[in-house]
Amino acid sequence: MNASHSRIRLTHSVVVKAPGQLPMHYLPAELAGELGLPVRTLYDWLQVGAPHTRDAQGNLWIDDRQFAGWVTANLKPHAVRAMLQGDHAYCLRCKPAVILIDTLREQVKGKLFLIKG
Repeated sequence: MNASHSRIRLTHSVVVKAPGQLPMHYLPAELAGELGLPVRTLYDWLQVGAPHTRDAQGNLWIDDRQFAGWVTANLKPHAVRAMLQGDHAYCLRCKPAVILIDTLREQVKGKLFLIKG
């Protein structure tokens, strides 16, 4: 994990679109437009380690293959949830697993059930 990982918030759009860009060099405004994010956000990412180069005139260029690799490397790991026992469920409000008491199960539609406890 990068030291700057906590400062980076990658949107779903960037995670999905970055690997699919054409393999070429982009100016920051071009890449921001392609990814659907503000140019300022892209500049912030460049400051915290997104790969880029400068040409002889001082223009910033971003290689899309390197950028896509950087995006992948900075994805937050998914939380691994343990398998629940039969009398456990995830609380929709506070998220941890809780034990259900006085369980009521009603069929809503097809295979969809509403479980209250």
